[in-house]
Amino acid sequence: MHEDYLDGKLATLTHESLVGMAKSKFNYLRTKGTWGAKSPDDDKIIAMTAAIDSLKGQLKLSPQLVAAGGKNDGKSKKGQKTRNKKNTSDRVKQKKYEAWKKVPPKEGEKKEKVHDKRTYHWCVHHMAWTMHSPSECRLGTERKGDAKNKSYSAAVAAAATVNPHYAALLSTLASIADEEE
Repeated sequence: MHEDYLDGKLATLTHESLVGMAKSKFNYLRTKGTWGAKSPDDDKIIAMTAAIDSLKGQLKLSPQLVAAGGKNDGKSKKGQKTRNKKNTSDRVKQKKYEAWKKVPPKEGEKKEKVHDKRTYHWCVHHMAWTMHSPSECRLGTERKGDAKNKSYSAAVAAAATVNPHYAALLSTLASIADEEE
């Protein structure tokens, strides 16, 4: 009736008569027991929710798969190192601490030094002080097989006397140029 009123079909209808008809319909539905009853769509939604909940239980990994996957929960296993041991909450201090690693040794200086009770080696492949020696460097062994690493070697030689950040940039650019050839 509301739509009929809006469409202009019930021009003589007043708001009092509309409210009176609504009250009488409400009383009729309440006495019949259909006021506030669930619609058939509600039953479908409840059934779908139950089906989804049952599928969720089936999608969990079996204990064998969890064990095979090596779920870690942030705990390290015996004998394995955990990743990201450094405190990265203060990146400014971390960058200042690691800045020394990019400073190459001057001519005549040793290519090995001790810092914080650890021995570091100057790696020409990484252009930084590293825990591994240049002969143990995986990056160096990958590039050794390349016949194209002449420009890389030139960049490494030139970088010994240049700003370390610039040297690292030159090294990266040389390796990219080698890969494009």
